[in-house]
Amino acid sequence: MKLTIDKTKSIHSQVYEGIKEAIISLEFLPGQRLSEKELSAMLDVSRTPIREAFIRLSEKGLLEIYPQRGTFVSYIDIDKVKESLFVRESLECAALRQSIARLNQDDITALRALIAKQKEFQDEKGRETFYYFDENYHEKLIEMSGYQNVWSVIQAEKLHLDRVRYLSLLATRKTSKLIEEHEEILNAVIAKDVELAQFQLSKHIKESTVEIIELYKETYTEFFSKS
Repeated sequence: MKLTIDKTKSIHSQVYEGIKEAIISLEFLPGQRLSEKELSAMLDVSRTPIREAFIRLSEKGLLEIYPQRGTFVSYIDIDKVKESLFVRESLECAALRQSIARLNQDDITALRALIAKQKEFQDEKGRETFYYFDENYHEKLIEMSGYQNVWSVIQAEKLHLDRVRYLSLLATRKTSKLIEEHEEILNAVIAKDVELAQFQLSKHIKESTVEIIELYKETYTEFFSKS
């Protein structure tokens, strides 16, 4: 687990975020048993912040806690993924109208720079960095709207969606298609064609996710819940 605790900051918050990211990025695999004792020793913290993080993550549906048996990483639930997808698509597309209304040259320059970074890291070795700049692109589109809290809401709601997206890091998948879609969205935004931009964004969010689900639920059957 790639986490160094900064004792000058909130330990509880760092532990929670670290374990959450390890689950989302599939460092902790679905069905894997997590030990308070082992994580406590690994992070050099007491068991209290570990236990509290376990409870919070179980409330988010990322962990399953069974008394007398232990704590396990939840399997990926397709229904929860689809719900996360609905929230993300709805909020991003709604915010995009306002983003276009407030569009300025600095926004265009920033979005073009993010696409350039995606191209720089689109090969397999740079895949994780590519997804970092992919996230930045979507965050920027929302930030432009002036709605300060929308991205935070999306981040909180798309935890299950992100677990599926990370599956694409485990196998070869064309990032060039995603970049092409980002460019199409940007072109529509620059043209201030709200309907086309919303259509392109909705299509981009839905198709990329559905594609991943269909492709990987067969290959990684053991990661998905059976219900």
